[in-house]
Amino acid sequence: MIKLFFLFLALSITGYIASFLSNNPGEIIIEWYGWLIKSSVSVIILITLISIIFIFYLIKAIVNLFKIPKRIKNNFPRYKFDINKSLNFEKPCLKTFNNLKLAFNAAQNGGNAPCVLNASNEIVVESFLKEKIKFLDMTNIIEESLNKISYIANPNLEELIETDYITRNFTKKIINNL
Repeated sequence: MIKLFFLFLALSITGYIASFLSNNPGEIIIEWYGWLIKSSVSVIILITLISIIFIFYLIKAIVNLFKIPKRIKNNFPRYKFDINKSLNFEKPCLKTFNNLKLAFNAAQNGGNAPCVLNASNEIVVESFLKEKIKFLDMTNIIEESLNKISYIANPNLEELIETDYITRNFTKKIINNL
């Protein structure tokens, strides 16, 4: 805001100096590619100021649109990939991570099962974020959707789109009945 104030001040001073130097004090005449613009200094300054404010907020909106989330500060050293050349993972406990078990099963079954899992998961997560369901209800709802929606072994695109639609509606009905 301070930058805008100083810019406005600089434009005002420049405008008033230009008006005193011109033949018609208080009036500015601009000729540009055959266009003739006659205006007072104050109108030119006002239009310039409004344009600058508009451009400022437009740039601010574009920057916010592509803003990368801020990192949380911590005291841990950065991981050095050149020193530690390998990452080791343990086998996940499928009893603890039920949704992972459902995902593995859906991938193994193939067909439209991954589509059902994804559609149901999206509705369940949305409902959880809106605090319509509890965290521990999520797995049961997804599992019920996987069990109740008709399995298609080799679905085409239209069948996948229909499966997605049916699953989303079915999942919403389950949530509304809780």
